[in-house]
Amino acid sequence: MVDQMRWWPIGWLSSPSIRQNGGKPSVAYVLWHYPILSETFIRREIAALRRIGIAIEVIAEAPDESMISDSECSERAVIYLEPINRADQRRFAMALMYRNPVRFATLALYIAFHRYSQYKTLRGDVDLMLKACHLATVLKEKGITHIHAPWANTQAFIAMIAARLLKVSYSVQVRAYELHSNSFNFALPEKLLNAAFVVTNSAYNEALLGPILSGRQERLQVIYNGIDLDQFNPAQRRNPDTIKILAVGRLVEIKGFPYLLRACRILKDRGVKFQCDIVGGAQEDHDINTWLHLKKLHRSLKLDDCVRFLGPQPFARVLEAYQSADIFALPCVIAASGRRDVTPNALLEAMAMRLAVISTPIGAIPEIVENGIEGVLVPSNDECALADGLLMLVQNPMLRLSLGKAARSKIESRFDIDHNIGRYAALFRGQIANHLADR
Repeated sequence: MVDQMRWWPIGWLSSPSIRQNGGKPSVAYVLWHYPILSETFIRREIAALRRIGIAIEVIAEAPDESMISDSECSERAVIYLEPINRADQRRFAMALMYRNPVRFATLALYIAFHRYSQYKTLRGDVDLMLKACHLATVLKEKGITHIHAPWANTQAFIAMIAARLLKVSYSVQVRAYELHSNSFNFALPEKLLNAAFVVTNSAYNEALLGPILSGRQERLQVIYNGIDLDQFNPAQRRNPDTIKILAVGRLVEIKGFPYLLRACRILKDRGVKFQCDIVGGAQEDHDINTWLHLKKLHRSLKLDDCVRFLGPQPFARVLEAYQSADIFALPCVIAASGRRDVTPNALLEAMAMRLAVISTPIGAIPEIVENGIEGVLVPSNDECALADGLLMLVQNPMLRLSLGKAARSKIESRFDIDHNIGRYAALFRGQIANHLADR
C-alpha cells in the first residue's frame, strides 16, 4: 500500500496559516538530541546566527545521554519534548484536528503512505503524528515563523509535518550521514522537495542532490561548515625529538582508525619516535563493535607505548590537544554500508590550528585539502601509503610548517563561520519576510 500510494500529496486545499503568538519572528532549529559533544559545528552555527541578530529557538527531543559536562554544552533555553506525556500529545493532536480536519487528515495519510524510517508500522505512524502535533504546538506557542532541520533524518520528517500543520516554511540541511547511507536516507526526496530551501556543505554533495531536486535546483544552497576562528589560536610549532600525532573523531568505521594503528606499527618498526593520541569514543550502541576491534588491534600490534585512546573529551581539552600536536591524521574510508565522511569537522579544526594534516581523498576532503598545498592526501585503505606520508611529515619540519600555514589560510578564506553564516541569515530572513507578507 505504501508503494502504491506514495503519490499522496502533503498539502490539499489552501488554507490560512495558524496565527502564532506575538513577539519577534524567529527560527526553530529542530533536532533529535542536543547538544551532542561531537556536533560542535551545530552549536557554532546557532551561536553565530544569534550574534548577528537572528532569533533562534532550539527544540530537541532530549539532551544527549553521553554528553560530557562542558561550558560549550550549557545551552540557554533549549526546549526538550521529552519526557513525553501521551495525554498531552493526544490533546494537542485533537486541537489541531478540530482547527483544520482536512489538513490534519491529509497529513496523517501522508505519513501512512510514506516510508520515513527503516522500520515502519501503523503504531509508528501514529506516534510520529503525535510527535509532530506536540512539536507544532510548542512552535505555535513560541511564535516560530520558520522551521529548520539541521539533519535530514526522521526528525526532519517530523519537522516537515509540523510546518505543514502550522502552514509555516521549513528548510533542511543534508549531510553525509543521510545522503550516503541506505539506513538513514528514507523519504529523502520528500524532505527536500517540500522544503523552502535545502542546504548542503560541499560541491560533492551538491552533485548528488541535483537529480533529486530536478527542476528545483535553485532551492539548493552550498554553504561550507564554518569555524569560529577566535576559538582557534595556533601554538608556536617546534621541532621536538618525539613527534606528536593526533586523531580526533568518533570511533566508527568511516574514520579509518585501523589503518592509522597499522601505520603506527610500521613507523615503530622503522624506529620513528612518535606519540599518537586518538580522541573520541563510541557514541552509539552500534559503534561498540568498532571500538572493540580497535582495542583488540591495538593489543595485537603492541602499541601500548606509543598509541593512546583518550576517549571523548570536552571541546576545551580537544583544543589543548590540537595545540600540543605536530601532525593531524584522519585516514577516512568508505564503510561497508556506503557511509563516508564528506567534510570532517575535526579536519577543519586541525587546519585552523595550523597543523600539518594527512587524510584521504574521500567525499569532499579534496575541497578542503589540496594535496601538497594545505596537507597530504594518501589513498584510503592503505596503511603503507599512510605510514609513508606520516614519515615524510615527521622528517620534514619545514614542510609541516608550510602546510600548516597554508591550511590556516584556507580555513580563513573558505570556512570562516562569520562569513559563511551571512548566507544562512539571508535565507532565514527571506522566509521570515515572506511569512510576514502573507499575514
